[in-house]
Amino acid sequence: MQKWVKSIGLVGLLSLAVFWFVDWRRHVSIMDAKCNALNVNKIKIDVLDFYLKRQTGRVGIIGEEGELRGYPVIKYNDVSEYLDLYPDCCRYYPSDDHYKGLSHSERYQNGWCGFAEVTIHTRYMKNNSINVTSGGHGWIVDNSYNFHSDPKER
Repeated sequence: MQKWVKSIGLVGLLSLAVFWFVDWRRHVSIMDAKCNALNVNKIKIDVLDFYLKRQTGRVGIIGEEGELRGYPVIKYNDVSEYLDLYPDCCRYYPSDDHYKGLSHSERYQNGWCGFAEVTIHTRYMKNNSINVTSGGHGWIVDNSYNFHSDPKER
């Protein structure tokens, strides 16, 4: 048996275990409260802003003969314009009812709360006309409204 265990004794060891458990439960309660306090509308606006700031350059579209062609992206002016066109574009899933859930360590050590998903509508110019292609992407949301790529690609 380790010397430090002998020096504090069984009562000391149990006291340390209880202290750790109580402290961990307090931490879990705080993290749960932070996640539950997130504003869903703010998440939707922030994740859309996060996406729109990264939408640049060219979009690859597969042509009729199967070739990949790049077309210039036509950026949206701002989040409001995008939401006016696509009001149901964004979703927040705070639990595992849509994706596989977050692990205990992801939730309580990383502070991750759930998943934000955007239905992406990319405008591009082709043959002097504006076209739109659609897709989707999701990110993990933490308790500070930051977005992270999912390392597990659930």
